[in-house]
Amino acid sequence: MKKSYLMLAAAATILASCAQNEQINSDLKDNTEPSVIGFSSFSEKASKADNGDNTNILNLEYFHNKFAVYATKQSQVDNSVEYVFGGSAATAAGAKEGTVCTYTGNDNPTFYGSNWSYTDPRYWDKQAGYQFVAYAPALASNPLRYSYVAAGSLVGAAGNDFTAADYVLTGKNLQAKATAAAKNKGFNENGQDLDLMTSEIQTQLGTNHADVQLTFRHILSKVNVLIGKTENIDDADVKIDEVTITNLKDKGSYVESSYDNNSTPRVSAWTPAVTNANADYILKYEYSDGEPLLPHTAATTKAVKYLYFIESLVIPQEITNASKVTIKYHVTNGGNTEGFTYSMNLNDAFTEFFDRYNYNLIFTIGPSVITFDASAAAWADEEYSTEIPYISNN
Repeated sequence: MKKSYLMLAAAATILASCAQNEQINSDLKDNTEPSVIGFSSFSEKASKADNGDNTNILNLEYFHNKFAVYATKQSQVDNSVEYVFGGSAATAAGAKEGTVCTYTGNDNPTFYGSNWSYTDPRYWDKQAGYQFVAYAPALASNPLRYSYVAAGSLVGAAGNDFTAADYVLTGKNLQAKATAAAKNKGFNENGQDLDLMTSEIQTQLGTNHADVQLTFRHILSKVNVLIGKTENIDDADVKIDEVTITNLKDKGSYVESSYDNNSTPRVSAWTPAVTNANADYILKYEYSDGEPLLPHTAATTKAVKYLYFIESLVIPQEITNASKVTIKYHVTNGGNTEGFTYSMNLNDAFTEFFDRYNYNLIFTIGPSVITFDASAAAWADEEYSTEIPYISNN
């Protein structure tokens, strides 16, 4: 009887071994089509977005149609590292070029189920873990690059960084003609001010073949100047002749790992240059024929309606007493036209422009005083506002 039990146990062991071998052979003979690595991309503030729609401000493609991606994979078998996207750091550390991904349009996803395409498809490795990071836009004039701290480093390794040296802004104003709403996009052309963006690190197992979801954040500051008029001056025509912001820094260098929005004082990832690249750097709106007059207040509520006159990117920086906001305008009432010039210290509203924040300066013109309000909303997920006392121009 003992012999029978032993023979049955041996048979069970052999059967189990055969089953395991069949499973291994089945895995090795997997006839399913290899899965290509695809991407979807969100802009910050997005918890969910409609992938493949460049009309949705929560999607990266609303702002940019190209990004550059880096990725490493690490084998779960022997821990070896390979560079899947972007330049290899296998033998040398330092800044590398990323692999360009291009938006394919709002139609049905055309690149293996994704709206972002790249050359030479890469395939998921089921026995590896992946790390991804990216920047946008992928244009020659974008100075951002991802730098590996050491040869053989994984994406996301401590010491890796996004850096940019001596990036210069020209003062491009999206509001070439004043409008009632912010435009938000348009900083995406070579040789012009770029809305620089970097993504968070995204990790994903090779067994997960879903599109890699990259979430991008704006790393510059943006400043907007809005102007309206009160009910008391509805009978008059108010024409804005010129709006300027002067004595800001136009050049800076970026090291992303320096960014700390939680410390006191908080620390910017940008270091403004001591000397401007352009001594005449200015943010400016200037009247041209066909520009709208300031709109009348709302018919029933008499709420002030504002127009955007400046919408520009700025290097994050502390604001000194030298920085000024100046508004020149004309008021026409019947046959009488009178010109006015109003100026204020910019740091009466904000002491700094900080990374990833969107700043609004809101002016209201009345018959005796100009009032203004100032607020800053994070391009990420924080906001704050600053109340400013009335300032008379009389």
